[in-house]
Amino acid sequence: MLNTHLAVETFAPCQDVDIISGGVESLAIAALLSARGRSVGFAREGFSMPEQLVIRGESTNYRAGRLQTGKQDAADPLYSRRPDIMVLTARAVDYPQALDMVAERLAPGQTVFITDAPMGTAFELSTKLFKLRKRMAVNIVEMGPLFDECYFEGRSLEIIGLKEQVSICGRSVNETRTCMPFGRQLFSGLVPASNVLERGLNDTASLLKTALRMFLIHRSPAAKQVTPITELNKAEDEILSALESEIQTLAKIFNVTVPERTELSFDFSDSLERERQSMAAGVCENFVMLAELAAKAYHPVPTIDSIIDEASKATARDLRSEGRKLSDLGLSGMDIREIIEFINS
Repeated sequence: MLNTHLAVETFAPCQDVDIISGGVESLAIAALLSARGRSVGFAREGFSMPEQLVIRGESTNYRAGRLQTGKQDAADPLYSRRPDIMVLTARAVDYPQALDMVAERLAPGQTVFITDAPMGTAFELSTKLFKLRKRMAVNIVEMGPLFDECYFEGRSLEIIGLKEQVSICGRSVNETRTCMPFGRQLFSGLVPASNVLERGLNDTASLLKTALRMFLIHRSPAAKQVTPITELNKAEDEILSALESEIQTLAKIFNVTVPERTELSFDFSDSLERERQSMAAGVCENFVMLAELAAKAYHPVPTIDSIIDEASKATARDLRSEGRKLSDLGLSGMDIREIIEFINS
């Protein structure tokens, strides 16, 4: 049993926020927080600061003076100040390293928000703390995506598809309840989930997008550029329906509810290689975990297994061995009943 499952009970109004990862997605989150009046710092150098933040075509004032970049060196790789909150985005290219960095530097009383988090990331970080023998009162919260896409357009940072609702969940019901007021100081539209499995499985758009990327790659086997998809053919629709059915069944097994299919997003980048890597990331982050949960229940999931296998072929990698496992969440020795009890504690 993990011994780091402790929550901070009371908060002062949050002021300082540090972004502990790199990439344009991290910069977009920093820009959103800065535009809302937060003092934001980076534990990374090399960011090109945008002149303005554009959301859905409307310009939002960007307070560049409140955004600070921390210097990295061998003695102190993180920003020197101790922030109230750390924010990590799972979309960051250095996400695995950044998660390890957070585990090493997390101090008592701090809170970590992990955005666009793979299912169970809160327990994954908690397990890393346990391995480091760090027992302290901290809060670890995983969240769904804040937006669909972001990119630079000249000197402006464009954020597309800002979410009106964002699922959020801590390691326990108490931690989720405790962190909600804190999170609402930073983000809009937060909706609490019952547990990490419900939060992860409710992010159906991300799960289905991995399958859509597989279809995209199969349609463009020899091309370097993406062949646009505007609708699914019969075979693809059957695969997607079978995937949804398997996800719904897993949800019932673990006593969580999952919504029906939402509107599909056929927005992709122009780079087929980028979509191939995004597909591989989706498989490693969620599909291998789903397959392991199904194995716990002795329930076959042929569609999930086939997506893992096809994605492995398309990337010439063994994604099943690379993917996140239940052991990464500290759940490998538990049966279904124990997992349900643990995640609902």
